[in-house]
Amino acid sequence: MLTSTRFKLCFLTTVGIFLVALSSLVAKPFPSGIIRLFSTDVAKPENSPSWDNSNLDGMRLRPAWEDIQTGPTTFDWSSIDALFDLAAQHGKTIGLSVGAGVYSPQWVYDGGATKYALKDGSNLSMPIPWDSSFLDSWLGFIQTLGDRYDGNPDLSYVVISGLGQNVETYLSQTAADDAALDALGGTEAWIGAAQQIIAAYANAFPTTPFFITASKPLAAVESVAALQQVIDWAVATYPGRFGIMNATLNAKSSTIYYPNLAIFTYHNTQPVGFQTLCSSITDRTRLKGTLNQALIQGVSLGAHFVEVYQNDADAGKNQSVLAAQGTALENNVPPTGR
Repeated sequence: MLTSTRFKLCFLTTVGIFLVALSSLVAKPFPSGIIRLFSTDVAKPENSPSWDNSNLDGMRLRPAWEDIQTGPTTFDWSSIDALFDLAAQHGKTIGLSVGAGVYSPQWVYDGGATKYALKDGSNLSMPIPWDSSFLDSWLGFIQTLGDRYDGNPDLSYVVISGLGQNVETYLSQTAADDAALDALGGTEAWIGAAQQIIAAYANAFPTTPFFITASKPLAAVESVAALQQVIDWAVATYPGRFGIMNATLNAKSSTIYYPNLAIFTYHNTQPVGFQTLCSSITDRTRLKGTLNQALIQGVSLGAHFVEVYQNDADAGKNQSVLAAQGTALENNVPPTGR
């Protein structure tokens, strides 16, 4: 009888541990609504009016890798942690990316990664995504990032980096860089690296949606086929988890542009969203219309959320637009993503 009792207690303990572990891996809902772009190096972020703005659902943080991982084993999480604390206090969610590419730290190159100098006149350099030394460093950082933040309930989504010059997936915007990168491996090598990096995010963030910021990897129009191959693979491999967004939403956005088509195609099964191309206040010509018109296009393309620039988010004249379109975006979320 004692043995049986002990067995039952052992069994129930094991089941309890299993259920706790299982509950910790329950997928978070798809991000939705209006998200404000928020700098991680702003002075006194607690003074921003955004925290008390009911028309904003969350904040998107975009720190640089070189500012977060200052050495192979040294990290400074303070700026990110401070904003997570504010989000928790004010009931906001956080979207997080850490930009690699041209924002990769010098120690990565010192450790053997190739430092590719862009030929576009920017005087910027970046690691090549399929460089094995870079991948060793970057994949390790992704895991460390996930270990620290995936379990935080205020982290709504994470945005993939390491596939291009920053967070978007473009490596090149000139014919000269296309030629040089083609000689080093081109889109075939990029596809392989993209799949490795996406898999690393999937492993590091088992409960948090992870998003690609889609843009053709090279300047050549043909390179969009590589982007489509990666997106279709990731959707098939990580159903309901892999997210698609782009940073070009404007008042004329349509499915003629493949990254928009990908969002529209998968909006009923995958988390999807946009970032506006620019501020409607400082560059309405480039936005091709008003903020409301741009957000309407986002809703019509199936987006669940849109990231907007700080001055658009804080402007009093935009609050009724943000409220109405935020609700419309939330209504786009499928039942499986709620």
